[in-house]
Amino acid sequence: MRPLTRPIDEQVVTLHVNELSRAFFDSMVPYFFETPAVPEHLVEMKFREMIFLLLSDPRNQPLLSLVSLLDQRQLNLREVMETNYRYNLSLEEFARIANRSLSAFKREFLAVYKVPPGKWLLNKRLDLAELLLCSSAKPVSDIVEECGFESQTHFNRVFKQRFGAAPLHHRVQKQLAIKDEPRR
Repeated sequence: MRPLTRPIDEQVVTLHVNELSRAFFDSMVPYFFETPAVPEHLVEMKFREMIFLLLSDPRNQPLLSLVSLLDQRQLNLREVMETNYRYNLSLEEFARIANRSLSAFKREFLAVYKVPPGKWLLNKRLDLAELLLCSSAKPVSDIVEECGFESQTHFNRVFKQRFGAAPLHHRVQKQLAIKDEPRR
């Protein structure tokens, strides 16, 4: 019996890694040590993102032969955004991950979320930051990085605007509120 497809002559393809893909690989490390295990659908989305990042580097042209193996349909916008909002990506990069032009991405985003992408990203990251701030002892600098903010100064300003207090003060207020709640 002969194989259904012609074997690839070269079995090893050298991958070229840029700063964005390097940051992606670093962001994947916690996925392998998380308890309980990260849901499989999230890991699958992360691997799709990895493939798109690698394919976006022109030096990885040999990988383009694998593109036919990928489903060329447009990825679900909600899935792309919910999976990647933590990363400090440009709108162009979000559009590329979603397999859309920038204008199509913005148009569909507005239709789906009813707010511009920048506003949605800020609110989503602030919600996550507030959750991490109040449910963990992580330093603010770690939370800033984990939530995709460019700088701690910017984070402090927008956090205070949204929640009415600086991040550390907000954490203390929430902890005191929890202690003061009556026990059942």
